[in-house]
Formats: sequence, C-alpha cells, structure tokens
Amino acid sequence: MERSRLAATLSVVLALSVTLAGCGGTQEKKEPDFSGVQAVYELTTLKCYYHNVAEGKRAPDGPLGPLLRTGYKKVWQEYDGVVEVGVNVGEISIGTPNAEGEVEVHVPDVQVMNVYVDKGSIQDPITETGFFTDVTTEEKTTAFQEAQKTMEEIARKNTAMLSQAHERAKKILEGYVKNVGNEIGETYTVKWV
Repeated sequence: MERSRLAATLSVVLALSVTLAGCGGTQEKKEPDFSGVQAVYELTTLKCYYHNVAEGKRAPDGPLGPLLRTGYKKVWQEYDGVVEVGVNVGEISIGTPNAEGEVEVHVPDVQVMNVYVDKGSIQDPITETGFFTDVTTEEKTTAFQEAQKTMEEIARKNTAMLSQAHERAKKILEGYVKNVGNEIGETYTVKWV
C-alpha cells in the first residue's frame, strides 16, 4: 500500500513537472519603472565656477573731504563662487512607452538652483580709507552680498550656459530612459514634449 501511494505521488509530481515545463515559454512583459529619475537629477545639475569681486566705495565727505579724504572708503575682496544650474526634478515627467517603444519626456526650463561661495577661495579684503575713517564689518558684508546678487543675475542672463545645462539634462534623461528599457529587454526612444 505504501508503494502504491509513493507511485501515485511520483505520478502526480511527474505530471505536474511536465505540465509546468510548457509554461516557461510565455513570459509576462515587464513594465518600465522610471521612479529612479530622482537619483538621476543630481547628474543633470551643471556647476559653473566664477571668479568674483566684492567691491564697496564711498566718496569723501564735507568741504575738505577731497583734500583730507575724510569719509572716503574702499573695500575690495576676491573669491570664487559656484552657480548650480538645473531643472526642477518635480517638473520632469516621463510617460509610458507606446507600442513603438516611444516614451514622451518633458524637461522644464533650466533655472539657477544655488549660488554659493567657495569658502577656501576667500581672500582677506583690501581696504583703503581716508583720514579718521574705517571700513566696518557691515560695509564689508554688504559689498559681499551685492557681489553675490550680481553673480546670480549674470548667471540668469547667461543664455549659452542655460542652453548647455538644458541639453545636458535632456541627454542624461534620454540615457536614463534607454537604460530602463535595456534592463527589461526593450528598446526605447525619447520624444521630447
């Protein structure tokens, strides 16, 4: 009796293995997962380095000011600044592939993301003053802040740099979409919208 149970069990296992062996030929098509675009965002950011000068100046005061230079102040400080230009990752949209493997991708306009100072490049300010006049810390800070604003304005108006950053973002996103397709055995092309 035990032999017949063993034989019956083996028959069922053999029948199932033969039946299931035929199922291996049909694979379900995998859906692409573009959620990793957040990680790609860092690569799309373009860093531009600027050499900047913070300068503040005040003319001499009073009737004898030009002669005695009372009230005259000048501060000059050089440093390197970094402007990060990129796209807002929250505004990037990647559609699902159509039957031809075409994926619609929207890349928003490039914008200045960050402006900061390379702290290691800051030099001591050079100051020049007239008789009975000092340059205050506040005046040095104001000159520095104005220089930062000017650097950001220049970056915002630099159309060549902004265009380069936009093309770089598109190239990296296109590579990302194609790699996601390759991972699941599909060939995707990008259609920019």
